[in-house]
Amino acid sequence: MCDLFKRWIFGLMGCVALGIGANASAVVIDFDDRIPIYDPVFSCFCDNPLSNEYEDKGLLIHEGFLNGESHDGGVTYENFLITGPYGQLSFVGELPTFVSMRVTSLHNDVIYLSAFGENGFLEMKKTPGFGGPFDDTPAEPNFFVSFAIEEGIKFITIDAFYFRSTGAAIDDLTFTYSSVPEPSSIMLVTLACIVFLRRSFLSK
Repeated sequence: MCDLFKRWIFGLMGCVALGIGANASAVVIDFDDRIPIYDPVFSCFCDNPLSNEYEDKGLLIHEGFLNGESHDGGVTYENFLITGPYGQLSFVGELPTFVSMRVTSLHNDVIYLSAFGENGFLEMKKTPGFGGPFDDTPAEPNFFVSFAIEEGIKFITIDAFYFRSTGAAIDDLTFTYSSVPEPSSIMLVTLACIVFLRRSFLSK
């Protein structure tokens, strides 16, 4: 009877977690789904501009370019997003509450990333690198940057200290929607689970 009761409790806890997490979802963009095209004579980082290619996933890109390699008949790998001196990632539709990415400075300078919400500036992060004589640390490739902001992130600006034609390489962009159902929805799921588990418990 004790083991049965434990199973009932754990089942109830699982139902509650299911009800709370029902609306959570995540998007991962590693840019490997696209084939970069290069001019063999006049190659430029700007050959493959990106803007609304990921709009169906909730992302718009401002001043960004696809870079990487393609082999074996167009199978791509190790693609990434290059930003200009100023880049921006904008989110359309529901606003994510968590955003992360791998950031590499193309010139070993500091990359500044600022998150904005519906009402303005929210938070700023930066990568290691050269940011002036009083802010000089060794740059780290694929530096992990993340924002966790409950009210939602509308866009993220990406600026490089040197402000050259290229600034940062971005990869493994991940954003999560963690909207939670209304309490009434959670209660309905929980009550349904209680009824089901209670019947299972009493039938033993």
